[in-house]
Amino acid sequence: MDPLNKENTLVLISVGAANQATPDSIRRLCAPASSEVWAPEHAVENLRRELGSEWKLVSYPETGLVMGTIPPVFRRCVLFLLPPFGQRCRRLYCAALRSGSTRFFVCRTHTPCFKEMRRVRLLFAMLLAELGGLMLPLFAGAMYAALLALARLKRRPAAGGRITRLAFFVGGLDLGGAERQLLALCLGLLRKGYEVHVVRMDPIARALVPRFEEAGARCWDLGAYEQLTTCERFLVRLFDRYPRYRNIGAVVRLAALLRNERVDLVQSMLDSANFVAGPAGRLAGAALVVGGLRNTYCTEDPEYPWGGFQKTYRRIAWTFDGWISNSRSGAATFASWTGIPAHIIRTVPNGIGEEVFPAPRSSEQGKTAAGPTAPAKILFVGRLVWQKRPQDFVEVCHRLQQRGILFTARMAGDGHLRASLQTQIHDKGLDSLLTLVGKQSELCELYEWAHVLVATSAYEGFPNSIMEAHWFGLPVVTTDAGEAAAIVASGETGFVAPVGDIEALAERVSRLVSDLEEARRMGRLGQCRVRSLFSLSQLTERTIESYTSMIVSGEASR
Repeated sequence: MDPLNKENTLVLISVGAANQATPDSIRRLCAPASSEVWAPEHAVENLRRELGSEWKLVSYPETGLVMGTIPPVFRRCVLFLLPPFGQRCRRLYCAALRSGSTRFFVCRTHTPCFKEMRRVRLLFAMLLAELGGLMLPLFAGAMYAALLALARLKRRPAAGGRITRLAFFVGGLDLGGAERQLLALCLGLLRKGYEVHVVRMDPIARALVPRFEEAGARCWDLGAYEQLTTCERFLVRLFDRYPRYRNIGAVVRLAALLRNERVDLVQSMLDSANFVAGPAGRLAGAALVVGGLRNTYCTEDPEYPWGGFQKTYRRIAWTFDGWISNSRSGAATFASWTGIPAHIIRTVPNGIGEEVFPAPRSSEQGKTAAGPTAPAKILFVGRLVWQKRPQDFVEVCHRLQQRGILFTARMAGDGHLRASLQTQIHDKGLDSLLTLVGKQSELCELYEWAHVLVATSAYEGFPNSIMEAHWFGLPVVTTDAGEAAAIVASGETGFVAPVGDIEALAERVSRLVSDLEEARRMGRLGQCRVRSLFSLSQLTERTIESYTSMIVSGEASR
């Protein structure tokens, strides 16, 4: 490459090669006055900090460039590329050809050298990219089928017929309800002498990692695990380059980890983890592979990818020896939806205790009594998504306002409906009464603040927020979703109303906030109820019983 001719240069950086396009290499390639650097959105800010303001940096969407978006004013074009597979590289080739450049240079990610490429060769490379985009899905499918076929041949019995080493596989370890339940379960299992490993896919979601490690569990970041054979390392590096096929690399990595740690049982939590853990557990030869179900499967939810998930579950169902659901409704709908036999799905309700939540103060402490001048305090806890029907809670507050009830309300949670809810709150004239407090890392202060919890979900598995509210001595008004009616004894610890019945919800909330002495009595009964029915020791014992019954019966969903 001629180092003296750096004017009118276009530098195109592909999505996968953003880390290879260093500021030093860019300065060596082009002059800032007459050149432009085009980079994917996620890399532009970092490059701007490194290069300074004299360079013109242009961002393009992660999905790739559209042909003809680059003005045809450049004499030469330099491309930072991954190997020529897939639509993104093909689009980059097209953009380079349409840029008006007369000289083209290419840098692959596996070498720091630039090589000049004639237009004919660039066209040929574009053709290879097109063929690669067609062949890679076929190769990925064949590889996945081969892994599943190999998994059918592998099964290692537990040492002495007893399960001692357990691994739990999750998407992440943030402060979510499922993650807290996993922490509670691991605490109980560790106390009983089990060796516990917790593996997560998301390296960023690690808020609860210190809690797990303090308890004695070994925590693993799957993406950082490198104790792989040569063949495994090749497959992982190949499929990690393409987000669409990363689950195949995750299967290979997790299987290697489970095999190297001699894990007897692997249990996954939630859909994305189930898709990886089943095949990986079989490849590793685990004695027992258990899937985890944390919700009811409601096909009316427009936000859930039903079609793709249903196909995947039916394809991998045979890799699991059994399933554990936290609700009867979740077990029944999952069996109906996937065709998996209902008798291999065990139900283990969630649990709560001081190990996960601090001991609550008495229901009178920390609460200002409502009266003629002091407002009642109403709480909503949940993601702001279709499943939780947060708009119904806003409507309930509007009905209370129309009845002249003095109250203040808070909604804890976040989601894509936040903006529309803010508009709804403003339109209903509730700006001074109802506050969106966003996602909270700790909910204890909110439970201590409130007089009553309202849950408006369209469907649920085992709703943690209801159990937690009772734990803190709050009465609950809820819709009849999932196991809500099993937690709340209607008329004793709160009230249960039909899903979507705004008037029934408003009427029951009105009864509670108008007689807070009765509300406190219900809250105390609810506190006793969850302590007796949903303790952490019961969670642990029920889970161990489920494992034992799966081993004894030798069931497998094949």
